[in-house]
Amino acid sequence: MINGTITLQINDPANEENYYAISVYTIDTIYYWDEETFEETDSVIGIWRNTIWIDPSNADNQYSTEIEIGPSYYYAFYNESYDGRTFNYTFDIDFNSMQGKKIHFELYSLDKNFYLYSKSYQEQIKASYTPFAQPVNVYTNVKNGYGLFGSYSIYNDLLTVEF
Repeated sequence: MINGTITLQINDPANEENYYAISVYTIDTIYYWDEETFEETDSVIGIWRNTIWIDPSNADNQYSTEIEIGPSYYYAFYNESYDGRTFNYTFDIDFNSMQGKKIHFELYSLDKNFYLYSKSYQEQIKASYTPFAQPVNVYTNVKNGYGLFGSYSIYNDLLTVEF
């Protein structure tokens, strides 16, 4: 069982409106299960990205939300006071792990348009589960149409769990 606090140090470029998203996960291998012997075999049938849910309640962020990029969930955040500074982003983790397991960290740098689109899309999905919720329009920056022009870049790092 891993239980602790992780702090990432991020260098924010000056004079840019940078939004960020963080994901923490492990990669698990799925093996074929032999139903005759009731044993796992050496045959790999898939790879599973196991998301580790983080609790960013320690973080000082003006705008934050959970967003979805592809099949994975990320915690997105922004703070105007980061401009041109190095800042720490702290979050708590609590999950079961085996010794030697690698924990993957992905830090996305998002432009404002991609952040606003992702945030509004996630709000629309959450509102769809509540019959009394106000409708949410998904953000678009395309004039006279629908769509989004945005960008992001990714930074990856690994941590190996040792006991």
